[in-house]
Amino acid sequence: MKTMSLKTLLVLMLGLLFLLLGLALFATGLVNTHGFLQRQLHAHAQETATTLALELSPALASNDTAAVANAVDALYDSGYYRRIAVIRPNGESVVERELPLKVDGAPEWFISRVPFDAPAGRAESMAGWKLSAVVDVASHPGFGYSQLWQMTWSILGWTLGFWLISALLSVWLLQKALRPLDRLENLALRIGEGKFEPLAELPRIRELHHIGSAFNRMSEAVRRMLNAKMETIEKLQRDLHHDRQTGLFNRAYFLASLDAALAISGTQHAIAILQLTGLAECNRRFGRDTGDLVVKFLADVVEAVAEKTHGSAARIDGAQFAVLLEHADADCLNDLTHHLAQSTVMALLETGIASSCTVHIGAALSSGDSSTALLARADAALRDAQMGSSGSFRIAEADPTPGGSGRLALLRQALGNGQVELERQPLMCRNASAPEHYEVFARIVTENGLRLSAGALAHIAEETDLAPMLDKLVVARLQEAMAEKPEAAWSVNLSVATIMQPGFAQSFRHKVPARSNLAIEVPLNRLILAPQAAESVSELRRDGFRFVLDRFMPYPGALAWLNELMPDWVKVEGALCRRIFDDAGNQALLKALCQYARELGIRVAATGVEREDEADLLFGLGFDAVQGRVFEKAS
Repeated sequence: MKTMSLKTLLVLMLGLLFLLLGLALFATGLVNTHGFLQRQLHAHAQETATTLALELSPALASNDTAAVANAVDALYDSGYYRRIAVIRPNGESVVERELPLKVDGAPEWFISRVPFDAPAGRAESMAGWKLSAVVDVASHPGFGYSQLWQMTWSILGWTLGFWLISALLSVWLLQKALRPLDRLENLALRIGEGKFEPLAELPRIRELHHIGSAFNRMSEAVRRMLNAKMETIEKLQRDLHHDRQTGLFNRAYFLASLDAALAISGTQHAIAILQLTGLAECNRRFGRDTGDLVVKFLADVVEAVAEKTHGSAARIDGAQFAVLLEHADADCLNDLTHHLAQSTVMALLETGIASSCTVHIGAALSSGDSSTALLARADAALRDAQMGSSGSFRIAEADPTPGGSGRLALLRQALGNGQVELERQPLMCRNASAPEHYEVFARIVTENGLRLSAGALAHIAEETDLAPMLDKLVVARLQEAMAEKPEAAWSVNLSVATIMQPGFAQSFRHKVPARSNLAIEVPLNRLILAPQAAESVSELRRDGFRFVLDRFMPYPGALAWLNELMPDWVKVEGALCRRIFDDAGNQALLKALCQYARELGIRVAATGVEREDEADLLFGLGFDAVQGRVFEKAS
C-alpha cells in the first residue's frame, strides 16, 4: 500500500484550505466591486438626469427643440451614457439618443457572465407648476465593465499572492514544527530494525515530547530485554559447548563439529589429539591448583596453535586436547603437529614441571571414513607416539590427494582452464513446495577427474591472492545457472578478499542483474576481521541483494554483531544442529537463538541436516528453514 507522509498530508490540507479561502475572498471582492460600480453608474445617471432636467427647463417651456437637442447631444457625445431621452408628459419623444452595448476593456465572455443591471436616472423638468417633460438617463456600462475587469485581475493577483505566501509560510512552519516528528519516525524505524538508540534531544512540543519520552523508555526496555536474552544465550552456549576450566570447546561440540565437517563431500579434514601424561603426579607433588594452572596454560597454547592453522581446539578429556582442521591436507596436518609439539613442550618447560609431565600427539587425515574411525586412527597414532619421548607425534595416514604445493598447482591449473563446476543444495522452509533458495558449492575438477571442494582450497586461494579469480569463475557459473532457472533464488559464498576489492560492489551489480534473487553468504568470523568487506556487503544490500551470515555460532560477541549487521538470513553452524535429539540443552540454546533472531526480524536456517525427524524437531524449535542432505532431492 502506498503511503503518504504526515507533512505532505498537512501541506495538501493547508494548501487546499488557503486556496478555498482565497477563492472565497476573490468571489467576495468581485461581488462587492460589482455592486459598488453598479451603484456608481446609477448615481451618475441620476445626477446627470437631474442636472439636465434643470438645464432644459427654459428650452422645454419655450418649446425650443433645437436647444434641447444640442444640450442632449453634448452629453451623449461624451460616450459616458448609453441612453438619453426627453419625453413629454403625453409620451411624445422630444429627443432620444441610444448607443449599442459595446465594451473595449473586457472580453465578451466576461460581459455575458457579469451583467450590470443599473437602473436609469429620471428627473422631471417643470415650467412653473406644470410638468413640461421627463428626462431619462442611463449610464454606459462600458466604464463599469472595464473597471470591473481590471479589478478582477487585481483581486486575483492579490488572492494568488496571499495563497502562495500562505502556502510557503505553512510549509516552512510545518517543516520546523514537524522536524522533531522526523526524528521520532527515524527512531521508530530503527527500533523496527532492531537498533535501540534513544533520542538525544526530546521535542519541545508537549505531545511529541511525551511520545519521544515513551519511545526512549520502550527502546531502553527492549534493549535491556534483548541484552539479557543475549547474555542468557551466550551463557547457555558456553555451558553447553565449552569446557569451564579452559574455555575450549568440549567433547560434545568437538564430536558434533567433526560429524558436520565429515558430512561435506569432496574435501578432507584432519584431527590431532594431544595427551598430557603425568597430571596426577603433578597434582600430588605440587597441589591441584598448580595442576589446574598447567592445564589452563596448556589449553591456551593449544588454542593459539589452532588459530594460527585455522583450526578449532577442544578439551575432550581431563588431560586430552584435540584440534580439528577443516579442508586440510597432509602439509597442513604436518605443520599443525610440528607446532603443537614444539609449543606444548616449551610450555611445560616454562611451567617448571617438565620432569613430571609429558605430551604426545597422534593425528589422522580423513579418507572417507566416519568420525569414529577417524578418531580411532588418531588414537592409535597417539599410542604409537607415546612410545617416544615427550613431544613425539605420529600421523596415522598420509593424504592420498596432493599436498599443499600440489594443490596450489591444481588450483592454478583449474583456474587457468576454467575447470570449475557448481553443485547446489536447497534451503527449504516448512511445508514449502519449492526451495527458499539454492546455495551453490564450487568444485575444482582436475585433469584425472578428481573433484575437490573449493572450500578445501579456499585457504590456499586466499593466501596466494587467487580467491578473486576463483570467485570470478564461480559467479560466471552462477550466471549460467540463473539463466537456466530464472524463477529460482540463489545464494553464493564469496571470499572476504574478493568483497574487499575496490569497486567490487559496482562490478558485481553489472554482472548479476537479478538482485532480488541472489543472496551473498559470508561467515561472521571472516566479516568481523574485515570492516571494509562489511561496508561492501551493506552497499550490495542497498542495491537489492540479500545477505546471509553463514556458519553462525552464538559465541560471546556474536549476537551483538548479529544486531549490528542485521542480515536477511542466519545459517547456524551444522555442529549445533546435529545430534539434536540427544541434547536437551542444545535444543534450549537453539530455541532461544531463534526467538532472539525473530525479535530482530532475522530469519534463521539450520544446516547439516540429514534426517527428516531432525528437520521436524528443528522447525519445532523455531527455525524458518533447514538445509542439508535430507532435502537434496528437491534440487
